Amino acid sequence: MSLNIQQNQQSGNTTSSGTSGFFSNILIKKFLDILKSVSDGHMGHGQHSHGSHTDCNSGTSNSSSAGTLSNKLMPPSSFNLSSGNQTTSSGQQVQGNGNMMPPPPLTNGSSGGQTNSGSQTTSSGQQVQGNGNMMPPPPLTNGSSGGQTNSGSQTTSGGQQVQGNGNMMPPPPLTNGSSGSQGTAPTSGSGVTNTQSLPASNSIDNTKSTYVYDSKHAPTGDYQISYTTATKGKIYLDKPVVSAGNSVGATSQGAWFNTDATGKSDGTYDTSKKISVDGSVTWPNAKNSNTVSADGSTRTIKTNALPTGTTTGVFPVSTTSAAGKIDPNPNTIKVQDITLVVPTNPKVNAKATAVSTGPIGITTNGIPIFNATDESGKGAVANEVQDSNGTHPQQTGIDHVHNISSSLLTTLLKDDPTKTGVVGYALDGFPITGPGTGSSELFTKDLDANHGINGTYTGADGKVTSGYHYVATQDFPYTVGAFAGTPSKLQGYSSLG
Repeated sequence: MSLNIQQNQQSGNTTSSGTSGFFSNILIKKFLDILKSVSDGHMGHGQHSHGSHTDCNSGTSNSSSAGTLSNKLMPPSSFNLSSGNQTTSSGQQVQGNGNMMPPPPLTNGSSGGQTNSGSQTTSSGQQVQGNGNMMPPPPLTNGSSGGQTNSGSQTTSGGQQVQGNGNMMPPPPLTNGSSGSQGTAPTSGSGVTNTQSLPASNSIDNTKSTYVYDSKHAPTGDYQISYTTATKGKIYLDKPVVSAGNSVGATSQGAWFNTDATGKSDGTYDTSKKISVDGSVTWPNAKNSNTVSADGSTRTIKTNALPTGTTTGVFPVSTTSAAGKIDPNPNTIKVQDITLVVPTNPKVNAKATAVSTGPIGITTNGIPIFNATDESGKGAVANEVQDSNGTHPQQTGIDHVHNISSSLLTTLLKDDPTKTGVVGYALDGFPITGPGTGSSELFTKDLDANHGINGTYTGADGKVTSGYHYVATQDFPYTVGAFAGTPSKLQGYSSLG
């Protein structure tokens, strides 16, 4: 039924045309009072609900005029003033009171971490009115971006869309193979702040007092690395290995590895089956000197890094040789100019210093000694192929050893049947001796976390000396696990960075 209603401004009476047969003046006035009451209920706090707003999903503008009173045409407000009547999901009418109402919870797939402006649609299809406030983003799952500005839309590994808000997000914890900061080099006496995960190793524990060395089941030392403190049986390293778990140097596993039922290394190898690089090259231009200052306080070792009194194999290694099929070393031995100046009476510090991936000392016949691991964290002696004296060159041509092999030990200590003599010096000045005691042989289990011990040994002058020294053992980590003293810089050594 159509009504044409007019109000008499002067008398305050209401008249109607076309309806006198249906309504009396009293009934019409009552109807208008009710209509005005309903209208006031919407207009009192309805300024935020009316007017234009933009649907963020569709990009279209929706307009509701002041004369439209049906609540069913308006979406529920998000942190909006509760004005007028509201209809709940169960159909119940709720009178607005002007208070703030919380928005319905966003479900998986809804936007987060963005300005909640305009109308939003959750994954369940619910309309949510924007209010300009920021909503926190849903938590990022593994595989999402980290350590970056959360700008633009991001997709987590679970396929969830996350809208950027311009804030910084912390990176997820580093796992093996993930990218991110791997720590910084330590100062003297400290380790590296590092979260790098090394592959699991099933290398046997050669640090237990009950351990008995077996040359047919020698520990490979794979991933026996510490980044925080000196640890017996491990290399205390000053920075993360370059490529944890990946092949560096050797391209395949040698037949000397002992394997489990699945064909994987069981963490040991048979030293009697280990092959070596072919050839026997002498170096008549090898130079090596070891002098003590006039006041007896410092020792100066000079070497061109070519071995005196021993030979090397042929390098580069032929790719068709047995060694080349496992470790095709392409490097050539080159003359160096290396100098090491160390105290003759070094002191043991309260806290050990981490070693580098490069030189840790020099043998008495002038060969640089590198630590026991390759650049991937694997045991270099077991995985790589060296010549018969345990040497091979790295990328800049420096011939070096990772252990004192039995053949080299025999040559260096040919006049010392007790095998207690000095075979080299570490960068901190402490001597590295043979594994003998005069009556037995020392192994890693007998030494401290630095791979050293306080005891007697035969000095360079042939006299029995007592004091701290490192020991060149047959088992990993072979020479120096960490520096007990303060290491000196190896002058002339060109680091690869």
